[in-house]
Amino acid sequence: MPSAAEFDRLAASMLTEHDGSATLANALMINLFRTAMRCEADFEAAVQRPLGLSFAGFRLLHILLVAGSLPSGELARLALTTPATVSSVLNTLEKRDLVRRNRSKEDRRRVDVELTDAGRRLIDESLTRQIARERRWVAGIPDEDLRTALRVLRAMGGDMRGPRRPPQADDPDDKMTPTTADPTGSHR
Repeated sequence: MPSAAEFDRLAASMLTEHDGSATLANALMINLFRTAMRCEADFEAAVQRPLGLSFAGFRLLHILLVAGSLPSGELARLALTTPATVSSVLNTLEKRDLVRRNRSKEDRRRVDVELTDAGRRLIDESLTRQIARERRWVAGIPDEDLRTALRVLRAMGGDMRGPRRPPQADDPDDKMTPTTADPTGSHR
């Protein structure tokens, strides 16, 4: 099994063989995705699953805690996922009485979602554990490095509606192919 450094070298080698280049951007993206996936898996195993939640359920409860009652479509946008995925996760959360769905009286197509008292208690407990776990992940990293990483991620991430500068089909230097399926670039 390759170490993280060996994996980076192998991935860079593969990219070079694929299109003749391996860039700092490639290394950043590989490490960003791999770290995000490891964090998500760890948080789900150590925090959410022991509380009976999936990471997807945690995300929806957290968004509702922060933003308050939301239409399900807006919840999907903020969770960077599809309305179908949100609906499936909400079914599970609703069965556990953690959220409540209310059909709008003004527009019957609109369904607003809100936390129940049980949902608020569970997300409060989950957040307490999550924050402690997050602190362990970054323990020992100097604050200045954390600030730099945060600046870079904010510069890359824009405002949650998608990339700061979406790939342009007519840009010869941009090897990315734009997609209309999901403007966030998420494949979940």
